Amino acid sequence: MWVIAGLATFISAWLRFGRDGLGFVAASAPPALWAFAYGWAGLIGDYSRGLWIFAWYMTSHCGVIWCASRVPPESGSPDLLGRVVEGRPG
Repeated sequence: MWVIAGLATFISAWLRFGRDGLGFVAASAPPALWAFAYGWAGLIGDYSRGLWIFAWYMTSHCGVIWCASRVPPESGSPDLLGRVVEGRPG
């Protein structure tokens, strides 16, 4: 799973913004799987800290990947930063 998710993420990195969604889903799959495994272990009582780790993975790992998927690439360019933030054309 890790190799397939990594390959899908790598291939999607070369696609245009908006068409790279599969890469972000693939990047989120391994940490989401771990999160749900920890959450389940916490719910059934096998691992008392599982729910906290579930919350950690979903916010720090999956949440950061989700936020990164929403940022257009040109928003990080120093020469366009003001115009992109204000919505002005280049």
